[in-house]
Amino acid sequence: MANNWGPIELRAGDPVAAERTLREGYDGLEQMGEKGYLSSVAGHLARALYEQGRDDEAARYATICCDTSAPDDLMSQIAWRSVRAKLLARQGEHEEAEILARDAVRLAEATDAIETHADTLFDLAEVLELAGRPDAAVLSANEALRLYEQKGVVPSIRRVRSFLASNAAARS
Repeated sequence: MANNWGPIELRAGDPVAAERTLREGYDGLEQMGEKGYLSSVAGHLARALYEQGRDDEAARYATICCDTSAPDDLMSQIAWRSVRAKLLARQGEHEEAEILARDAVRLAEATDAIETHADTLFDLAEVLELAGRPDAAVLSANEALRLYEQKGVVPSIRRVRSFLASNAAARS
């Protein structure tokens, strides 16, 4: 349940509701000793916490996602890299952040998960923006927008268009 509703709430722009759902699911999985879904839920929880600016907690759950995911669990591998990249970018570790964000994009490209691929491109755009590279950020965001439009993911389309509009306004 948490692995379904949490990401939907995140996509809808409600990280607080996502956290509530994901934390409940995470706690239940942890109590049962279930490891198969734990990394996925931890990855989504890390993103929800990041979106709320709770970086220390986001880092904790990104680490749990990393430590508990199987090497072939691409969604978890992508999740921890994306969140950790954005956390590093916020801390000014731009080179390492970009490497991780590009690794997440590369992993997502190898899947048929178009939304996940778009998410990683938009995460990369945020990393590039934080690194002071607005032109590169716009390129990555535009590619994310193209994929979101291909899938018809309206909340994500709005979010990227807002990012692009603010970026254009800041540059004029």
